[in-house]
Amino acid sequence: VDLVTRSQGTLRSIATSPDLSDFLAAEAGGNHQAIVKTLRRLETTFLEFEHLDPTLQAIRLVDTSGREVVKIREGRILPHAGAFIPTLGLSSIDSIDDHAFFHNTKELKKGEIGISNLEHGWIDGEDFWCPAMVRFSMPLFFPLFFSSYAVPPRARRSRSW
Repeated sequence: VDLVTRSQGTLRSIATSPDLSDFLAAEAGGNHQAIVKTLRRLETTFLEFEHLDPTLQAIRLVDTSGREVVKIREGRILPHAGAFIPTLGLSSIDSIDDHAFFHNTKELKKGEIGISNLEHGWIDGEDFWCPAMVRFSMPLFFPLFFSSYAVPPRARRSRSW
């Protein structure tokens, strides 16, 4: 219960952060320089949130098509090496369009938080599944929405079962 309550509080804090609001406003305005500037600041903010909460394994911002716009995982900002997003003038990180939790999040109402089933994750290029995790996600009701992974602090340091 503590993990769920804390993770939901963290998610609500991230969803109302000024840097996220600034990025969404820049995205809506279509100014490429403002988008890049606020995106870089948002990446840093997500990284700081991850450092503050040891249960977070990753934080991501995902557009309505499932393209990751920002992704922080295990203390680092992941590179934009995915498909190009014309509205942002930037590449995505990856796509989660094939993930059930993404589609479930799109069905949530304003203020609701989705909690996935306990599942294993996979890290590209790694030989092992990452520890079991629960994903917490929340729609933002802008053209983008946010979701977060949270795992118990001890489990996230383990590389295999």
